[in-house]
Amino acid sequence: MKQPTPRDALTTAYKKNVVELSDSAAEEIRARMTTGGFDDDLAVRITPKKAGHFPATLLLPPDRLAEQQAGGTWSEMFNPQALQNRYHALPFLHEMGLALRAADLVVSRAGASALGEYPLFGLPAILVPYPFAWRYQKVNADHLAARGAAVRLNDEDLAARLQAEVRGLLADPARLARMRSAARAAARPDAAGRLAREFVALAGGTGSEVQP
Repeated sequence: MKQPTPRDALTTAYKKNVVELSDSAAEEIRARMTTGGFDDDLAVRITPKKAGHFPATLLLPPDRLAEQQAGGTWSEMFNPQALQNRYHALPFLHEMGLALRAADLVVSRAGASALGEYPLFGLPAILVPYPFAWRYQKVNADHLAARGAAVRLNDEDLAARLQAEVRGLLADPARLARMRSAARAAARPDAAGRLAREFVALAGGTGSEVQP
């Protein structure tokens, strides 16, 4: 059975088919649908009652898609290249874990959370140290960049380099895969327990008192 895509999930939901998903595949689909990041450029929205009368893919054929794209004020809605269909501006997210799980690449500052969260999710990153944060964000960015999990860009280079860096990475799946592996290798999911054991040891304990 092929690995389901978010678009397959839409089809499955509308047609009420039962599909067995691995935990990771189901989580990714839920993440992408929650954050609005699933690819529905060609999907049509129909009611479950009508779903049985539509092709399995629920996609517009090329001639209908061209007709929709050419039609009046609605044309932008059906244009995959329109800005509104390529970017999803979201408010504050409580479920940041879902957003990180759904992402292919992150562009962000390089605060301390970048060292913990991005490696945990195996997420390649373009890190831009905040220029007024002394030097610690540069240290953070360099830590992941040296391990192949991130690219560091200085704030003053954003205008000249950001677009090329993003496009270059997204167009190079092999490099993204290497960065993803490097990020996972840098993850320390047991960091809290390790720190707790160190503190217990410093206080004269054995460290075995700390539950994993």
